[in-house]
Amino acid sequence: MRKVTLLAASLVAVFTLCACAALPKVQEPVIVKVPVYVPCINQLPNKPVFAVSLIKQTDDLATITDAYMVERHQRIIYEAQLEAATAGCLK
Repeated sequence: MRKVTLLAASLVAVFTLCACAALPKVQEPVIVKVPVYVPCINQLPNKPVFAVSLIKQTDDLATITDAYMVERHQRIIYEAQLEAATAGCLK
């Protein structure tokens, strides 16, 4: 019985090593920079209602902190939209 267990364990080890050796080689992606025409825009994206402008004087500190964190994400998205919109018109 011990020989069967030893044989089974060695077969599992051999098949595992064979499977690892047979993995295909991972190809690295090739980045090709190609200029793409982007037409100028007619209007800028709409300015969102920022969360801090909705704060009341009676709000607690946690609500105010949350509003500032939400506004930070709103501004990041808005600035990204502005940069994307104006990037084609710089040249």
